[in-house]
Amino acid sequence: MNFHLNLWKTRPVFPSAPRKQLQCALKYCMIIAQHPDGKPNGLKAAGYHIIRLWTFNDTQPLRIAKKGAVFLKRKGLWITLGVILLIIIIIVAAVVSGYNGLVSAEEQVNTQKSNIQTQLQRRADLVPNLVATVKGYAAHEEEIFTAVADARAKLAGAAASGDVSEMDAANTELSSALSRLLVVVENYPDLKANQNFVNLQDELAGTENRITVARKDYNEAAQTFNRKVRSFPGNIWAALFGFESVDYFEASDSAQQTPTVSFE
Repeated sequence: MNFHLNLWKTRPVFPSAPRKQLQCALKYCMIIAQHPDGKPNGLKAAGYHIIRLWTFNDTQPLRIAKKGAVFLKRKGLWITLGVILLIIIIIVAAVVSGYNGLVSAEEQVNTQKSNIQTQLQRRADLVPNLVATVKGYAAHEEEIFTAVADARAKLAGAAASGDVSEMDAANTELSSALSRLLVVVENYPDLKANQNFVNLQDELAGTENRITVARKDYNEAAQTFNRKVRSFPGNIWAALFGFESVDYFEASDSAQQTPTVSFE
């Protein structure tokens, strides 16, 4: 006498009947294969009542079992696709985060460099007035005036270009030329007492101090950016998107000292 599993008329406790019934069919086929006489008296699945058995076509459990196998295979495929999708999302999130971090650090560098450019341009703008004041007392010092004018022009050009190395070199050259100019001032007591000259000296000193602060802020921003570019995994994103390390603004010792004149 053949037995069959009434899967479709049995009322399960849970609403997901098709899936549970397919699982029961698979389990039923395994029990038939392992039972001594091939005729189990009953089967109880988790969350189900006792499933009744009666005669039906012997091939029906096999068809149900095959459907269950297909379902489980598709379920495994969806799980695999879900894992792959999760990995892709994680990689994309890492790339976006790394790229945005580099962009933010680069913008900070550009902001600080802009501050340096502003202060260097201001310094260059003060020089002609300073030279004009000195010329009123020492018109014969043409060599020094020419050197200052040339250095001032280089600084203005470097500040406009935004090249850190050029700005560094031009600022150092102007500092050297101004030092020579201020040495000449020592020979003219009346010039040292000139109020316009004193005011220009104060403005020049204040600008030099602001350049020092701006240089410090720029170098800190450049250090942060360079660390992101060179360290892992930032070096991968930097190579992928074309980010490169930036130069530091490292003025010489003479450039870091504000030119001063003793009025004693």
